[in-house]
Amino acid sequence: MPVLHRYHSVVPLQPSDYREYQGVMFSALYPPEDIRALQGFQVRDDDIFIASYPRSGSTWMEEIVSLIFNGGDVSRVATVPVYERVPCLEERPVGTRVPNRLLLDAAPGPRVMKTRLPWCMVPPQVRQGKGKVVYLARNPKDTCNSLYHFHRMSRCHVTPESWAEFFFHFVEGKVEFGSWFDHILGWQTHASTHPTKMLFVKYEDLHKDPHMVVARVAQFLSRPLPPQTVDTIVKHCRFDNMKANPMTNYSNDDRFDFSQSEFLRTGTVANWKKFFLVINSLDFDRIYAERMQASGLQFDYDRTGEFGADRDLDDYCFR
Repeated sequence: MPVLHRYHSVVPLQPSDYREYQGVMFSALYPPEDIRALQGFQVRDDDIFIASYPRSGSTWMEEIVSLIFNGGDVSRVATVPVYERVPCLEERPVGTRVPNRLLLDAAPGPRVMKTRLPWCMVPPQVRQGKGKVVYLARNPKDTCNSLYHFHRMSRCHVTPESWAEFFFHFVEGKVEFGSWFDHILGWQTHASTHPTKMLFVKYEDLHKDPHMVVARVAQFLSRPLPPQTVDTIVKHCRFDNMKANPMTNYSNDDRFDFSQSEFLRTGTVANWKKFFLVINSLDFDRIYAERMQASGLQFDYDRTGEFGADRDLDDYCFR
Protein backbone atom coordinates (compact mmCIF):
# COMPACT_ATOMS: atom_id res chain seq x y z
CA MET A 1 0.00 0.00 0.00
CA PRO A 2 1.70 3.24 -1.14
CA VAL A 3 2.60 6.23 1.01
CA LEU A 4 2.36 9.41 -1.01
CA HIS A 5 3.50 12.43 0.94
CA ARG A 6 4.05 14.06 4.30
CA TYR A 7 2.35 17.37 5.06
CA HIS A 8 1.89 19.76 7.95
CA SER A 9 0.01 22.74 6.52
CA VAL A 10 -2.29 23.61 3.68
CA VAL A 11 -2.76 26.46 1.23
CA PRO A 12 -4.90 28.44 1.60
CA LEU A 13 -5.17 28.65 5.39
CA GLN A 14 -7.60 31.54 5.24
CA PRO A 15 -11.31 30.76 5.30
CA SER A 16 -12.94 30.98 1.90
CA ASP A 17 -16.49 31.24 0.68
CA TYR A 18 -17.98 28.23 -1.02
CA ARG A 19 -17.99 27.91 -4.76
CA GLU A 20 -20.57 25.87 -6.59
CA TYR A 21 -19.63 23.17 -9.06
CA GLN A 22 -22.39 21.11 -10.69
CA GLY A 23 -24.74 22.22 -7.94
CA VAL A 24 -22.43 21.13 -5.10
CA MET A 25 -20.65 23.50 -2.73
CA PHE A 26 -16.85 23.34 -2.40
CA SER A 27 -14.31 25.43 -0.51
CA ALA A 28 -11.13 26.69 -2.15
CA LEU A 29 -9.43 23.48 -1.04
CA TYR A 30 -11.15 21.73 -3.92
CA PRO A 31 -10.81 23.78 -7.13
CA PRO A 32 -13.38 22.88 -9.79
CA GLU A 33 -10.61 22.06 -12.24
CA ASP A 34 -9.34 19.35 -9.88
CA ILE A 35 -12.79 17.79 -9.54
CA ARG A 36 -13.28 17.98 -13.30
CA ALA A 37 -9.91 16.36 -13.97
CA LEU A 38 -10.91 13.28 -11.99
CA GLN A 39 -13.10 12.28 -14.92
CA GLY A 40 -9.87 11.14 -16.58
CA PHE A 41 -8.44 9.32 -13.57
CA GLN A 42 -7.45 5.76 -14.48
CA VAL A 43 -8.85 3.26 -11.99
CA ARG A 44 -7.17 -0.11 -11.49
CA ASP A 45 -8.88 -3.39 -10.76
CA ASP A 46 -7.21 -3.66 -7.34
CA ASP A 47 -7.98 -0.09 -6.24
CA ILE A 48 -9.84 0.38 -2.96
CA PHE A 49 -11.93 3.49 -2.33
CA ILE A 50 -13.18 4.45 1.13
CA ALA A 51 -16.13 6.71 0.40
CA SER A 52 -18.18 8.71 2.88
CA TYR A 53 -19.89 11.99 3.50
CA PRO A 54 -17.70 14.30 5.63
CA ARG A 55 -17.57 13.53 9.37
CA SER A 56 -19.01 10.05 9.00
CA GLY A 57 -16.09 8.25 10.64
CA SER A 58 -13.86 7.83 7.61
CA THR A 59 -10.64 8.15 9.65
CA TRP A 60 -11.78 5.15 11.68
CA MET A 61 -12.39 3.09 8.55
CA GLU A 62 -9.14 4.26 6.95
CA GLU A 63 -7.16 2.95 9.91
CA ILE A 64 -9.05 -0.34 9.84
CA VAL A 65 -8.49 -0.87 6.11
CA SER A 66 -4.86 0.18 6.40
CA LEU A 67 -4.32 -2.45 9.09
CA ILE A 68 -6.16 -5.09 7.07
CA PHE A 69 -3.74 -4.51 4.19
CA ASN A 70 -0.85 -4.78 6.65
CA GLY A 71 -2.08 -8.06 8.08
CA GLY A 72 -2.96 -6.45 11.40
CA ASP A 73 0.68 -5.55 12.07
CA VAL A 74 0.38 -2.38 14.16
CA SER A 75 4.10 -1.63 13.85
CA ARG A 76 3.66 -1.05 10.12
CA VAL A 77 1.25 1.85 10.68
CA ALA A 78 2.89 3.28 13.80
CA THR A 79 5.05 5.95 12.14
CA VAL A 80 3.09 7.04 9.06
CA PRO A 81 0.01 9.29 9.38
CA VAL A 82 -3.21 7.79 8.12
CA TYR A 83 -3.66 10.62 5.61
CA GLU A 84 -0.45 9.46 3.90
CA ARG A 85 -1.37 5.79 3.93
CA VAL A 86 -4.88 6.55 2.65
CA PRO A 87 -4.68 9.78 0.63
CA CYS A 88 -7.75 11.72 -0.38
CA LEU A 89 -8.31 11.45 -4.12
CA GLU A 90 -9.64 14.98 -4.60
CA GLU A 91 -7.09 16.80 -2.42
CA ARG A 92 -3.68 18.31 -3.12
CA PRO A 93 -0.73 17.59 -0.82
CA VAL A 94 0.21 20.62 1.20
CA GLY A 95 3.17 22.62 -0.04
CA THR A 96 2.80 21.41 -3.61
CA ARG A 97 0.59 22.19 -6.55
CA VAL A 98 0.55 18.55 -7.62
CA PRO A 99 -2.87 16.94 -6.98
CA ASN A 100 -3.08 13.57 -5.28
CA ARG A 101 -4.57 12.08 -8.43
CA LEU A 102 -1.25 12.59 -10.24
CA LEU A 103 0.75 11.13 -7.36
CA LEU A 104 -1.60 8.17 -7.27
CA ASP A 105 -1.05 7.62 -10.99
CA ALA A 106 2.56 6.74 -10.21
CA ALA A 107 1.88 4.79 -7.01
CA PRO A 108 2.25 1.01 -6.88
CA GLY A 109 -0.79 -1.10 -6.14
CA PRO A 110 -2.87 -1.92 -4.39
CA ARG A 111 -3.86 1.72 -3.95
CA VAL A 112 -6.14 2.56 -1.03
CA MET A 113 -7.64 6.04 -1.18
CA LYS A 114 -10.56 7.93 0.27
CA THR A 115 -13.09 10.25 -1.29
CA ARG A 116 -15.86 12.45 0.02
CA LEU A 117 -17.19 13.21 -3.44
CA PRO A 118 -20.77 12.54 -4.46
CA TRP A 119 -21.09 9.42 -6.60
CA CYS A 120 -21.78 11.48 -9.72
CA MET A 121 -18.36 13.17 -9.47
CA VAL A 122 -16.04 10.23 -8.89
CA PRO A 123 -14.06 8.84 -11.85
CA PRO A 124 -16.34 7.18 -14.43
CA GLN A 125 -14.53 3.86 -14.10
CA VAL A 126 -15.55 3.73 -10.42
CA ARG A 127 -19.17 4.31 -11.40
CA GLN A 128 -18.80 1.51 -13.95
CA GLY A 129 -17.75 -0.91 -11.22
CA LYS A 130 -13.97 -0.93 -11.45
CA GLY A 131 -12.15 -1.25 -8.13
CA LYS A 132 -13.93 -1.78 -4.83
CA VAL A 133 -15.71 0.72 -2.60
CA VAL A 134 -16.22 0.62 1.16
CA TYR A 135 -18.91 3.21 1.90
CA LEU A 136 -19.28 4.35 5.51
CA ALA A 137 -22.58 6.01 6.43
CA ARG A 138 -23.41 7.69 9.73
CA ASN A 139 -26.80 8.77 10.99
CA PRO A 140 -27.37 12.28 9.65
CA LYS A 141 -28.06 13.93 13.01
CA ASP A 142 -24.67 12.95 14.41
CA THR A 143 -23.09 13.80 11.06
CA CYS A 144 -24.60 17.29 11.13
CA ASN A 145 -23.47 17.84 14.71
CA SER A 146 -19.92 16.65 14.02
CA LEU A 147 -19.66 18.75 10.87
CA TYR A 148 -20.73 21.84 12.81
CA HIS A 149 -17.85 21.38 15.25
CA PHE A 150 -15.47 20.65 12.39
CA HIS A 151 -16.32 23.96 10.74
CA ARG A 152 -15.63 25.73 14.03
CA MET A 153 -12.11 24.29 14.21
CA SER A 154 -11.16 24.41 10.53
CA ARG A 155 -9.07 27.39 9.48
CA CYS A 156 -10.04 26.71 5.88
CA HIS A 157 -13.78 27.13 6.33
CA VAL A 158 -15.95 30.02 7.41
CA THR A 159 -17.01 29.56 11.03
CA PRO A 160 -20.80 29.18 11.34
CA GLU A 161 -22.44 32.15 13.02
CA SER A 162 -24.68 29.86 15.04
CA TRP A 163 -25.87 26.29 15.37
CA ALA A 164 -29.26 27.34 13.98
CA GLU A 165 -27.63 28.76 10.85
CA PHE A 166 -25.51 25.68 10.29
CA PHE A 167 -28.43 23.31 10.83
CA PHE A 168 -30.42 25.15 8.17
CA HIS A 169 -27.56 25.02 5.67
CA PHE A 170 -26.97 21.32 6.33
CA VAL A 171 -30.61 20.41 5.77
CA GLU A 172 -30.63 22.47 2.58
CA GLY A 173 -27.42 20.85 1.33
CA LYS A 174 -25.60 24.19 1.29
CA VAL A 175 -22.45 22.82 2.89
CA GLU A 176 -19.24 21.44 1.44
CA PHE A 177 -19.79 18.28 -0.63
CA GLY A 178 -23.48 19.05 -0.85
CA SER A 179 -26.56 17.33 0.47
CA TRP A 180 -26.18 14.36 2.83
CA PHE A 181 -29.34 12.92 1.28
CA ASP A 182 -28.08 13.19 -2.30
CA HIS A 183 -24.69 11.81 -1.30
CA ILE A 184 -25.98 8.65 0.32
CA LEU A 185 -28.66 8.04 -2.30
CA GLY A 186 -26.09 8.34 -5.08
CA TRP A 187 -23.82 5.79 -3.50
CA GLN A 188 -26.78 3.53 -2.77
CA THR A 189 -27.32 3.48 -6.53
CA HIS A 190 -23.77 2.18 -6.91
CA ALA A 191 -24.44 -0.56 -4.36
CA SER A 192 -27.54 -1.69 -6.23
CA THR A 193 -25.88 -1.73 -9.66
CA HIS A 194 -22.54 -3.20 -8.51
CA PRO A 195 -23.37 -5.25 -5.40
CA THR A 196 -20.11 -7.22 -5.47
CA LYS A 197 -18.02 -4.06 -5.76
CA MET A 198 -19.36 -2.03 -2.85
CA LEU A 199 -19.74 -2.73 0.86
CA PHE A 200 -22.17 -0.45 2.70
CA VAL A 201 -21.19 -0.05 6.37
CA LYS A 202 -23.02 1.91 9.05
CA TYR A 203 -21.00 3.81 11.63
CA GLU A 204 -23.43 2.70 14.30
CA ASP A 205 -22.87 -0.98 13.44
CA LEU A 206 -19.13 -0.42 13.76
CA HIS A 207 -19.84 0.83 17.28
CA LYS A 208 -22.12 -2.04 18.23
CA ASP A 209 -20.10 -4.92 16.82
CA PRO A 210 -16.64 -3.84 15.63
CA HIS A 211 -15.34 -7.42 15.37
CA MET A 212 -18.14 -8.37 12.99
CA VAL A 213 -17.66 -5.27 10.83
CA VAL A 214 -13.87 -5.59 10.64
CA ALA A 215 -14.23 -9.25 9.60
CA ARG A 216 -16.82 -8.28 6.95
CA VAL A 217 -14.58 -5.56 5.54
CA ALA A 218 -11.58 -7.90 5.41
CA GLN A 219 -13.64 -10.58 3.65
CA PHE A 220 -14.98 -8.03 1.15
CA LEU A 221 -11.42 -6.92 0.38
CA SER A 222 -10.43 -10.57 -0.22
CA ARG A 223 -8.11 -10.45 2.78
CA PRO A 224 -9.82 -12.62 5.39
CA LEU A 225 -8.24 -12.50 8.83
CA PRO A 226 -8.12 -14.93 11.76
CA PRO A 227 -10.10 -13.91 14.87
CA GLN A 228 -6.99 -12.93 16.83
CA THR A 229 -5.92 -10.49 14.11
CA VAL A 230 -9.42 -9.01 13.96
CA ASP A 231 -9.21 -8.53 17.72
CA THR A 232 -5.84 -6.77 17.39
CA ILE A 233 -7.29 -4.37 14.83
CA VAL A 234 -10.38 -3.66 16.94
CA LYS A 235 -8.26 -2.88 20.00
CA HIS A 236 -5.88 -0.64 18.05
CA CYS A 237 -8.82 1.24 16.53
CA ARG A 238 -10.68 1.91 19.76
CA PHE A 239 -11.64 5.57 19.83
CA ASP A 240 -9.53 6.40 22.88
CA ASN A 241 -6.48 4.85 21.24
CA MET A 242 -7.00 6.68 17.96
CA LYS A 243 -7.64 9.97 19.75
CA ALA A 244 -4.27 9.63 21.53
CA ASN A 245 -2.44 8.46 18.41
CA PRO A 246 -0.68 11.27 16.46
CA MET A 247 -0.87 9.09 13.35
CA THR A 248 -4.67 9.34 13.39
CA ASN A 249 -5.61 12.46 15.38
CA TYR A 250 -4.26 15.07 12.91
CA SER A 251 -2.49 16.83 15.79
CA ASN A 252 0.30 18.01 13.47
CA ASP A 253 -2.08 19.51 10.92
CA ASP A 254 -2.22 23.29 11.22
CA ARG A 255 -5.38 23.51 9.16
CA PHE A 256 -7.17 23.08 12.48
CA ASP A 257 -7.59 25.23 15.57
CA PHE A 258 -7.62 22.63 18.33
CA SER A 259 -8.66 25.22 20.91
CA GLN A 260 -12.11 25.12 19.27
CA SER A 261 -12.51 21.37 18.95
CA GLU A 262 -10.55 18.17 18.59
CA PHE A 263 -10.40 16.42 15.23
CA LEU A 264 -11.51 13.18 16.88
CA ARG A 265 -14.05 14.70 19.23
CA THR A 266 -16.35 12.16 20.92
CA GLY A 267 -16.62 9.12 18.67
CA THR A 268 -20.04 8.29 20.06
CA VAL A 269 -23.54 7.64 18.83
CA ALA A 270 -26.27 10.10 19.91
CA ASN A 271 -24.05 13.09 20.69
CA TRP A 272 -26.49 15.05 18.51
CA LYS A 273 -28.89 15.08 21.47
CA LYS A 274 -26.68 17.60 23.25
CA PHE A 275 -27.11 20.17 20.47
CA PHE A 276 -30.38 19.55 18.61
CA LEU A 277 -33.43 21.40 19.83
CA VAL A 278 -36.67 19.45 19.87
CA ILE A 279 -37.82 21.35 16.79
CA ASN A 280 -34.53 20.51 15.01
CA SER A 281 -35.06 16.81 15.63
CA LEU A 282 -38.70 16.83 14.59
CA ASP A 283 -37.96 18.84 11.44
CA PHE A 284 -35.14 16.51 10.53
CA ASP A 285 -37.30 13.42 11.02
CA ARG A 286 -39.92 14.87 8.68
CA ILE A 287 -37.38 15.76 6.00
CA TYR A 288 -35.71 12.36 6.30
CA ALA A 289 -39.04 10.63 5.79
CA GLU A 290 -39.70 12.70 2.67
CA ARG A 291 -36.26 12.26 1.11
CA MET A 292 -35.36 8.71 2.15
CA GLN A 293 -38.62 6.76 2.21
CA ALA A 294 -37.96 4.99 -1.09
CA SER A 295 -34.42 4.04 -0.07
CA GLY A 296 -35.43 1.81 2.81
CA LEU A 297 -32.40 3.04 4.76
CA GLN A 298 -32.83 3.38 8.51
CA PHE A 299 -30.27 4.51 11.09
CA ASP A 300 -29.81 4.13 14.82
CA TYR A 301 -30.01 7.48 16.60
CA ASP A 302 -29.65 6.17 20.15
CA ARG A 303 -26.87 4.50 22.05
CA THR A 304 -28.03 1.69 24.30
CA GLY A 305 -27.17 2.42 27.90
CA GLU A 306 -26.43 6.11 27.34
CA PHE A 307 -29.86 7.33 26.30
CA GLY A 308 -32.43 4.65 27.13
CA ALA A 309 -35.81 4.24 25.52
CA ASP A 310 -37.45 5.21 28.80
CA ARG A 311 -36.29 8.80 28.50
CA ASP A 312 -38.57 11.54 27.28
CA LEU A 313 -37.63 13.64 24.29
CA ASP A 314 -37.46 16.69 26.55
CA ASP A 315 -34.68 15.07 28.57
CA TYR A 316 -32.11 15.33 25.85
CA CYS A 317 -33.16 17.61 23.02
CA PHE A 318 -33.08 20.94 24.83
CA ARG A 319 -29.90 22.90 25.40
